[in-house]
Amino acid sequence: MREYHQWEKATKAYFDGNHARNSSPKVDWRGKLPGVAGASHVDRVRAQLALFGAIVPVDVLDAIDRTREGVNLAKHEAEHFIGEADYKALVQAVTAFWEALAEQEEFTPPIR
Repeated sequence: MREYHQWEKATKAYFDGNHARNSSPKVDWRGKLPGVAGASHVDRVRAQLALFGAIVPVDVLDAIDRTREGVNLAKHEAEHFIGEADYKALVQAVTAFWEALAEQEEFTPPIR
């Protein structure tokens, strides 16, 4: 599903940008995640949220993760399809994800 993959790309850009602004190393999106065997992108986003002290409700991330599982299943199983209800749940979860982050954003002007 295109929307899930767009969310993946957007979260990578978002957290990479935050690391750049904080002069911290970029995220290794393909590397191992300590303590999580077979980490998914959602697991990696959870780790980034914890690192930055941001909170997104667990049910929002769980809804996105369910869609990720469905998308992966649909890619490999010809009988599995993503339905309208799945699409609506994803759009609602992605919207809630970005709204939760937007509420926590803080801007600190650079020291000159």
